[in-house]
Amino acid sequence: MIVQVGENDIMLKFFREREHKLKHLSKKIRTKTTELAEPQRKALVTAPIAPRHVRKRQIRSGIVICADSVPSAVDLTRARRQIFETGNDADLRQMPSAIRNTTSQLGARSSGSDISSAMSAAKRKPQRGPLMMKTLKMLKKQRR
Repeated sequence: MIVQVGENDIMLKFFREREHKLKHLSKKIRTKTTELAEPQRKALVTAPIAPRHVRKRQIRSGIVICADSVPSAVDLTRARRQIFETGNDADLRQMPSAIRNTTSQLGARSSGSDISSAMSAAKRKPQRGPLMMKTLKMLKKQRR
C-alpha cells in the first residue's frame, strides 16, 4: 500500500481534530462535575416549631421543655436532696414541670376514697356521638 503525502496530511488533520474534540469534551465534563460537587445552599431551621395541637398536648402532659432551660442532672439531684435534708423545695419548684414530675404518685399515701373515685372514672362509658344517638333512636322506632 502506497501512502501519498496528501493522504498522510489528511489523516494527521483528522487525528488532531479528534484529539481536540476529546480534550474539549473532557474539559466540559470536568467543569460540570466540579459545579455539581459544590455544596448546595440549604435553609436550616434553628428551632423547628411543632403544630399548635401538638404543642398544647405536650404542655398538658408536661413533655415540652425549652432546650436552653433544661437543668443538668447534678442540679436536679441537688434540688431533690435538699428536700430531704432541709425540707426546702424552692430549688425543685424552679425546675420545669416535665422534669419535676408533679403527677408522680410514688411514695404518696392514698385514701380509700381516692381509689373508689378512680375506679368509677374507669368504669364510666364514653358518651355517644350525636350521629350515633340519632341512628340508635331510628333503630328503636323501627323495632316498635
